[in-house]
Amino acid sequence: MYGYIGAICWVLILPVKEARRLDLGIDPVVFGIAPSLIGPAGLLLVILSSERRFARLTIARATRLAGTVALGLEFAQILPFVRRIYTFDWRDVAATLPGLCAGALVALGLRRWYQAASR
Repeated sequence: MYGYIGAICWVLILPVKEARRLDLGIDPVVFGIAPSLIGPAGLLLVILSSERRFARLTIARATRLAGTVALGLEFAQILPFVRRIYTFDWRDVAATLPGLCAGALVALGLRRWYQAASR
């Protein structure tokens, strides 16, 4: 279930990025930070869905790993050869933390639901 929800989060990034081009009357900042909210949450859930290398990670450790990767990708946008394609924004960096928290809350909820269902 983690992997499916994580993949859905990643797929949702595409319409959000495309919606930036449309005038929907929504603050552009919302569309600007939305991928940074959805992406790390999806990454965390995909990491937790692993049956191999990451299978033994706790939710806290998986959250730290996903946060490190997400922030690394955000700060990589400062590099000159990446800057031509992507733009670095501190709001994206700030949006990563709530995205990770949301992903961790979903993971905790799913884990408790599975444990209760297996009893």
